[in-house]
Amino acid sequence: MIAGKDKYPVITGFGSLSALGAGKDEVRENYREALLNASYITVAEIAYSCCRLADSAEAELEQLLSIRDYRRLDRSVLMAVAAARKAFVDAGWDSGRTGVAVSLGSSRGATGLFEAYHENFLKSGRVSPYASPTTTCGNLSSRVVQDLNLDGPAFEHSMTCSTALYAIANCCAWLKSGMAEVALAGGAEAALTPFTVSQMEALGIYSKIEDEWPCRPFGSLCINQNTFILGEGAAVFALELMTADEVADQLGRVYAVIEGFGGSSEKISGHTDISSAGNTLQNSMKKALQSMQTINMPDAVIAHAPGTINGDSAELAAVRNVFNGNIPLLLSNKWLIGHAFGASAALSLEYALYLLSGDKYADFPYDLPFKNINRNIHKLMVNATGFGGISASLVVSQPEFFLENIK
Repeated sequence: MIAGKDKYPVITGFGSLSALGAGKDEVRENYREALLNASYITVAEIAYSCCRLADSAEAELEQLLSIRDYRRLDRSVLMAVAAARKAFVDAGWDSGRTGVAVSLGSSRGATGLFEAYHENFLKSGRVSPYASPTTTCGNLSSRVVQDLNLDGPAFEHSMTCSTALYAIANCCAWLKSGMAEVALAGGAEAALTPFTVSQMEALGIYSKIEDEWPCRPFGSLCINQNTFILGEGAAVFALELMTADEVADQLGRVYAVIEGFGGSSEKISGHTDISSAGNTLQNSMKKALQSMQTINMPDAVIAHAPGTINGDSAELAAVRNVFNGNIPLLLSNKWLIGHAFGASAALSLEYALYLLSGDKYADFPYDLPFKNINRNIHKLMVNATGFGGISASLVVSQPEFFLENIK
């Protein structure tokens, strides 16, 4: 159980920016239409597929850049601010609200700004006085606190691609402890730089596919080819604790109940390894299932599935082991938005909220090593794993379904 006695963490607001857009109506429609907004980043005269922010999301960043004090901030920080504003307003919180904890995270942090400052240092031997304060990892959360004029605690997480789920779990713990009244949690990533792309290329995982679907979560196993592509974006969620009666009274505000969380790690032999059986994911999924507040199993899993042979096969093995003969729907959004590192799980959770609201999931448009069986979705699991053998799993359910099936 991850909440205080008889109280459960719920999501009452959210906001995002990604290749699918910036507003809920736009993002929801683009999921329905399975709209891939892919572009390219050129490194050493080679064009690599990627998923940049949609024009609407880019326009929101431009609006922030019109504020003088924001012009020196990294792109990831601007994304976090924009997404947090949406979540705060969506939750219906008053502007003077106190006791708001902020826990945001990123895998690469202010890498774009850091790389620019470092390049200038190599050329000129001089460093801007803004270099240190604007590239420190804490900017994601501290700038959100400043922007929203909050007085609560702020902290930042960086745990590779599972970052956002750990940020959310941490806020649930803060709410349970009484150290915060409500919380903003999520992730942001803006790592579409030649240096970052080159790092992924050096690992041999960057997609070489030139047709319509360069990133193919699980489809990598059918073509025996790595299909990772990089994306960018942010998603932030407003979290509160509620009793079952409060959930029932506020169904119009509650997007989902957070039923369970599991975090795990496994011993690895290399810096990017994951066991072929996906042991770390097996453990995190089992822990999340054990902490659920309803006995019903998830109808679907939004997989981490980065589109790499090793990552996809390990997660598929883990899911088959944990769910045995009752495999849930396996879903992904990386074939539409790319892999946004520390923001990826937050964007997966956003996708989960749309599905829990009744939206139809987007079918994979390429061959898979399994056959999905259509189900009505009332409960979802979101998986994330990353370098270092770390993984996390989060279970969320429709509030009405939760109330009907609570233990």
